[in-house]
Amino acid sequence: MAFKLSFRFNRTAYHGTLEEIKQQITNKLTRSLNTLRIEVMRFYSPSRDSIKVLFSDEKDVNKALDKFDELKRDGFEPRISMAMKADRTAYCFGFDPTLLSTYTNDNIKEILTNENWKVRDVYIMSSKKSFKIEFNSSQEANKFIQDNNTNIGGIRLDCNSKELEIDPTVRQCWSCGTLNPNHNSEECTGPKKCLKCGSRNHQFYNCTLPKNHNDMNHEQKENRYCIPCRTYGDHTSLDHRYCPSKRRIVQERIAEAREKRKSEEDNSKRDSELIKNNRNIQHRNMACTP
Repeated sequence: MAFKLSFRFNRTAYHGTLEEIKQQITNKLTRSLNTLRIEVMRFYSPSRDSIKVLFSDEKDVNKALDKFDELKRDGFEPRISMAMKADRTAYCFGFDPTLLSTYTNDNIKEILTNENWKVRDVYIMSSKKSFKIEFNSSQEANKFIQDNNTNIGGIRLDCNSKELEIDPTVRQCWSCGTLNPNHNSEECTGPKKCLKCGSRNHQFYNCTLPKNHNDMNHEQKENRYCIPCRTYGDHTSLDHRYCPSKRRIVQERIAEAREKRKSEEDNSKRDSELIKNNRNIQHRNMACTP
């Protein structure tokens, strides 16, 4: 996985031609990261309101995330991608319900940190039946998942209660709204549509509908359109947590990952049994040898 972060900025704070503005943004972010002694491998060309930066490893990614306040004061808000966040997050479920009725997310983080786990944050689901632990690295997350002796306040979490978070990112064409991993806006030949309202007169970043649905009035909510679902009023495909089409794709990924994990566990168990049986046969043969 590439170690990238996006840095959000306010484009109106920069003036000049398009190329001059891009250079100003890159130069300012370079100075900010150099001041904080954060090493960078590559700066990508700035987009409308963000710039991607490639780091050599997760240590430098974490340095940037840890300096969130300093970077934000400089006009750059670091954001981790959903893919990278999923790769370093353990999803915990099927445990003794006493755990979440007893401990808060801060309690869980403190307990795990005291046991030398490198935890960035803990998120408890609204159902109170599961929670997520974001670690400092994907290696730490996988180590935690494979540890069969994990316990929080004396409540055990075995391997069957932990799994790696599934990347919720669903690739979508920003031009026509199609959900297809092999289709992108650069090669799109279809009719351009707004991903918020379905209009062919503008694209989503020029749409008058507010970004946050809580800022919409009743009429604006009714004008929302989801291209993959072909429905008005309920959501847009930009609302990845609420779009049924996107949620269905993620659920399929989860099912595939669990099936793969079960298959690997069954194969490992079978291999262990074969090795054990072969050793027993060898021992019996040696005992029978005069």
